[in-house]
Amino acid sequence: MNLSQTAVSADGYQHSLYAQSFSEIGIPIFLPKSKGWLIKRQILNTTYFDAMGPYPLFFCKDWGLLIEDLEALKNQIVSVSLVISPFSVFPQENFKRYFDQFHTYKAHYILDLSLPLNSTISKNKRRNAIRALRETSVDLVKSPNIDLHEWFGLYRNLIKRHQIQGIRAFSQNSFEKQIAIPNTHYFRAHS
Repeated sequence: MNLSQTAVSADGYQHSLYAQSFSEIGIPIFLPKSKGWLIKRQILNTTYFDAMGPYPLFFCKDWGLLIEDLEALKNQIVSVSLVISPFSVFPQENFKRYFDQFHTYKAHYILDLSLPLNSTISKNKRRNAIRALRETSVDLVKSPNIDLHEWFGLYRNLIKRHQIQGIRAFSQNSFEKQIAIPNTHYFRAHS
């Protein structure tokens, strides 16, 4: 049996359980005005702290109030790093003035699903997808019915195969919190 992976919705990335899934590397901090989360981490061999947005993307409900939340933390943390969701609408000019460093991370491409697939996806990719669908079944499993041991077993193999390290090497404890987020989707593909 060949099984695939899952994704958490943007709402899931803003859920308190998603922030808590990083508690092994830092302390989740709720930003009360902007309604986002940061992970506060102690800087090695110091008494200082920095903060990061949850991996892989930072989301909040009110981008206009994010700077106010960060100002309230300026006596607790010495720096903040965020990778902002590519579809977020936020006051870029305000952020460019506020942050010492503010850069475009990378380009993201969007597929317009209202266009016919034969005009947006190559003939070879369509043929391969049709063949794969004949040989593969896909099940959608939603929380709370996701099997943590099945999911983590798959991810553990992925970690080993691709030598994943650092923050991307989520632990079983981390995934336990993530799959408890309401409406988390797990797509299981098998042949």
